[in-house]
Amino acid sequence: MADIGTAKYQNKRIKLAGPQKLKYYCQVCQKQCRDSNGFKNHVNSPSHMGKVSDMDMGSVEDYLKQFSTDFLRLLRLNHGTKKINANRFYQEFILDKEHVHMNATKWNSLTAFVKYLGREGLVKVENSEFENEFALEISYIDKAALIRDGESKKQKVAHSQKDDEVTVRLLQKRKEIGKRNLEQYEKENKANDDVKSKSNDLPVKPVKISLALKKRKLEKRSLFGGEDD
Repeated sequence: MADIGTAKYQNKRIKLAGPQKLKYYCQVCQKQCRDSNGFKNHVNSPSHMGKVSDMDMGSVEDYLKQFSTDFLRLLRLNHGTKKINANRFYQEFILDKEHVHMNATKWNSLTAFVKYLGREGLVKVENSEFENEFALEISYIDKAALIRDGESKKQKVAHSQKDDEVTVRLLQKRKEIGKRNLEQYEKENKANDDVKSKSNDLPVKPVKISLALKKRKLEKRSLFGGEDD
């Protein structure tokens, strides 16, 4: 062990104070190990093995749920539904030293975890357009907004159906009115035709015109001025 105040002691302090690799962090014991050897020694220690033996499947599921919940919450708060490189966002996520670490869950890689979120419909997963970056990009799926949009679409469809029903009823009513008017018109025409038909069936009497000339009676007068008896 290095003596306090020596250069070796200071270098060790700097290493311990600096950023540590997440894969060397033990979530069960909440202990950060400096390197692979330190982590290996820790997981084989009686204290660690005792805590692990006391764990059950419920504890593992709790870590998984907490990790997923925190991951999605930060994604929603920081980026909304905008697309971001999955690894770049993960670097934002692990800035919180108190977060549940991935090595405490059943996921052994970020790729596997991101694809799981995609299958569950929690994020949209796409291939990155940039070859020099992590291959996957993610965007948060706001299910509440989707539900609201769905309800709005349902209302629009319902209103449209209602308008269609009103239009159909109006057309049906106009059709019935037109049918009644046509029947009335045909009925009146038939009555007129019947009257004309009856008139045509009456016998036609010949009109007699007398051409005889009525003879005018002439009065006879006497040549001598007296009346002729």
